[in-house]
Amino acid sequence: MRPFGVLFTNLASLFVISSIAQSAERVGGIPNFHLEPASNTLHELVLGSACYSLPGTALDLSCNPAFLSVEEKKQFRVNVSINEQVKIVNEYRKTLDSGDPVSVVDAILNRNEPLLAKAVGSVWFQHEWWAIGYTPIRVGLASFIRNPAYPEITAHIFKESEVFARAGFVATEEPNFHFGVELKYLDRDFFRNRFALLDARSAPDLLKIEKHRAFHVNPGISYDFEGAWASAVSLALTNLRVWQEGASIPFTPVLDVGFMTSPPFAGGKLKTTTHFTNHPDIPDLFSRFRWAAIYDWTDVVSVSAMLGKSSAGLGVNGHIDSLVLGAGIKTEEITPDQWQSERVSTVLLELGLVF
Repeated sequence: MRPFGVLFTNLASLFVISSIAQSAERVGGIPNFHLEPASNTLHELVLGSACYSLPGTALDLSCNPAFLSVEEKKQFRVNVSINEQVKIVNEYRKTLDSGDPVSVVDAILNRNEPLLAKAVGSVWFQHEWWAIGYTPIRVGLASFIRNPAYPEITAHIFKESEVFARAGFVATEEPNFHFGVELKYLDRDFFRNRFALLDARSAPDLLKIEKHRAFHVNPGISYDFEGAWASAVSLALTNLRVWQEGASIPFTPVLDVGFMTSPPFAGGKLKTTTHFTNHPDIPDLFSRFRWAAIYDWTDVVSVSAMLGKSSAGLGVNGHIDSLVLGAGIKTEEITPDQWQSERVSTVLLELGLVF
């Protein structure tokens, strides 16, 4: 994954050329990676925030720590997940490495469509109700161009690493009530702003990457209802920062709530949820609702699906002995302005090991 660190540095130096005076947190129209779920696997990329109201699949770690309280998984996982637009960004990196930034600018102008690239490498160990993990690198790039006469690019690019621990517990006096907590240390380099792209042709190299370190305490709860459908309501509070250093990112906790059911005709293998997120960068109320599902077809293959007004996804992964393979597709909406909306579809790939 080391080339992606080089990729981040080179692309950041290209994008940070000419700034329009504007707060980084006011840049709209593209995903705000500061508030997005910290995805580590294919299914988490597919589900997005809906993963907080579903337990992890057979090969995944539950996003909501409360679900760990009743799990019996004991596994060690190594995983890499990417989408295919990373290939395009990697071509930009190679051109930059050859000392030809103008060609990169021309390529971006000729592309003239949104770009959404993500890649993550992670490792974790789960022992029933608790888990620890390390993500040495997670990178992302979201950008779009508007005003063809004098192109402006809006971009959010980041590289981060994290160490995390999750644990779930069952309430002693109320066994249907589960609660959990995630402790996470985050080290992030990022850039998020809007720029006049053509100025990159004449401006000198300029690197203005903001650095941010933080410690988060993210709680989660769930309550199981008696009945054949094994329904449960869950809540997760993320981005709950208790300490930070470096660049100041606004304190914006995100609340995710879901109602999950497991139809009896599926033998407990299918779980569906109606999910709501109060993500502040999603102004449309209906876009905050999503339907999602996971299906564990034996312990070998798992399927995930998500459907919402502004995003949708489908993914499948499985393992052959210790080798984990997965593929999927994700569609997300990017809104350059109130009159324009574009959907970006990407192919997701996963490669990992399980022990």
